[in-house]
Amino acid sequence: MLNDSRITFLMTFGHCGIDWMHSLIDSHNQILLTPALSFYRCWKMLEAQSASNTNEMFDIWNSYITKYIGPDSFNKQKKLLHTDKEMEVFFVQFRKYLESEGYDKISVFWAIHESYAHAKGINTDKIKSIVVHEHMPWPFKEVLSDFKNVNFIIMMRDPRAAIAGIIKGRVSDFGYLQDFTFNIIFETWLQGNDINKKYSKKLGNRLKIVKNEDLHDSLDKNMRDIADWLKVDFNKSMLVPTDAKGIILIPDSRYLDGYNQEIYDSEFYSPESVRKRWLSVLSDSRDILMIEVLFKDLMEQFGYDRISQYTYLSHLKGVMLFLLPNHALFSKWQVDYPDIEEFSRIDNRLKKTIGSGHKIWDILPSPIKLSFLIVISFFRRVMIYFFPGERWKRYDFSIVNKLK
Repeated sequence: MLNDSRITFLMTFGHCGIDWMHSLIDSHNQILLTPALSFYRCWKMLEAQSASNTNEMFDIWNSYITKYIGPDSFNKQKKLLHTDKEMEVFFVQFRKYLESEGYDKISVFWAIHESYAHAKGINTDKIKSIVVHEHMPWPFKEVLSDFKNVNFIIMMRDPRAAIAGIIKGRVSDFGYLQDFTFNIIFETWLQGNDINKKYSKKLGNRLKIVKNEDLHDSLDKNMRDIADWLKVDFNKSMLVPTDAKGIILIPDSRYLDGYNQEIYDSEFYSPESVRKRWLSVLSDSRDILMIEVLFKDLMEQFGYDRISQYTYLSHLKGVMLFLLPNHALFSKWQVDYPDIEEFSRIDNRLKKTIGSGHKIWDILPSPIKLSFLIVISFFRRVMIYFFPGERWKRYDFSIVNKLK
């Protein structure tokens, strides 16, 4: 039976190559790694703690896996099971485990991994390391509390490159960077920064931060080091990105959207090319200053040179740039005014939560509505930066109603 004496959680600061790392260790026959399930996020969004018996817990996961990550899923990265036969074998084993071991969170965690191995025909006696893909860093403390001997690999890269890549994708998808999206991008990195500051020395060798740039610089050397750290034999499969079915993956980057030409990794991922790309997104020097101020210590620790000059005044300016509505979004508000999209969103939210509250919102003059947007945006980030509390409470909301 699987146990936590050899378990590692794979996490990220945000857009740092976690999927690439996943694909490099995916085909190793001594590593058990399910597709990108993000168990802790699922547990929260499914409100799984509300289950009062084995049948309810079984139904929660049956519904979620069938609808979102089963054979009919369009998300290849997260597809847990690929055939109806695998589904049948998985859920027979899943129910047996719950009935035998219980339906608390940790029992469900192991039930999923045992059932996945059973459905895929994996001999767990040959497994030397269990790697768990948790796509966001929010549940770090919870994981640390739940597993006594847990280890962590956390992917990181130059924060300017990472954040620019996310912004590029979100602007491509939605046309602009929404305020909520801006918050989650930066708070994810602030969470990673908090983890590094608080736990690097405390956990010692149990916490391994892997730089994306180091992998591109020398993949063979760094994957051998990771294999040694995971206590598995090095295998050349760790140099080739593959999915759960062993299919070789092509480079995944939002900078390649609509790009049909052949990609040469050595050129595309060279430091010069990477820098050129993130500079094209962070073309406004205010964005670079903001990022370099927020993650000053992190950049110094991992050897990322600043572009902006550090002074007390520039530091204060960088913090204020973060706290105030992002300049690009504010410019959009000015162009769209008074038909600002966020006005309608607030109105719809009030209809769902306060009922008649939206009637008051409807009669407010547009200047007051805009002032309200600015104040709310500011105070949300004051809380994020100065009084974060439990950061996870602001994200990963319930999806229970979507399962019905």
